[in-house]
Order: sequence, then C-alpha cells, then structure tokens
Amino acid sequence: MTWPDGTREPSLWRQGPVGLAEQSLVQPIAPPILRAALGAGETESIGLALELVAAWLVLDDRPARRLAQGLGLSVIGTLGLLLAGKRRGLLATIKPCLDSLVQHGFHIAPHLYKKVLTDAGESP
Repeated sequence: MTWPDGTREPSLWRQGPVGLAEQSLVQPIAPPILRAALGAGETESIGLALELVAAWLVLDDRPARRLAQGLGLSVIGTLGLLLAGKRRGLLATIKPCLDSLVQHGFHIAPHLYKKVLTDAGESP
C-alpha cells in the first residue's frame, strides 16, 4: 500500500501487532541533531531512532521530520498512523480521532483534514 506522499506503508504493520517499549539513549545525541534547535522530545526521538536503527519514527513537527528524513530515517505522523489503523481494521472510523486531536490543540490544516478523511473513505 502506498501513502499519499508516495511512501509505502510499513510492512511491519501488515505482519501483526506492533509493540511499544520505553528505551533510553545509550550514546550522546549527535551534534547535527542538537544544532537543529528542535524540541527535547524530537531531538531525543531522532537520536534514539538512529541509535536503534528504527524501521519507523513517529514525528509530526515539520522541521524534525525533514531532519529525520535527511538522516535516512523513515518517518510517519499521527495522521498516517490513524490511516494505517483504519486500513488494518483496527479503527472503524478516524473522524472522531481527528476531531478529538483538534479539540485538544493538535493543528490539522483544513485541506489535510479533508484529504485524510477522503483517503480513509470517510466523508469530511
């Protein structure tokens, strides 16, 4: 399956449930990442993804996404995760999730909100 931006859906998601585990950095964060003036969470996430040779990294912040992709990491955002959940049958609809995100201060551009719902086969 291909996402709207041309990237492929992570094959891991087609194989079965994804587990999450807390992990701390072992190595110091590389200077190019520190110089990027990102938030602490984005900085550590990128550093840890590089350290672990992560298959995918979840980031929504545009500068962080650009840096991570420039460093060779595969990046997906919150909206991409919701689409993947819908496509795998884990979510019946994503509109309530999008609305909840917006209600709690998550910015989604109106055109992107409509596109994500259309891609999910839902009405905006």
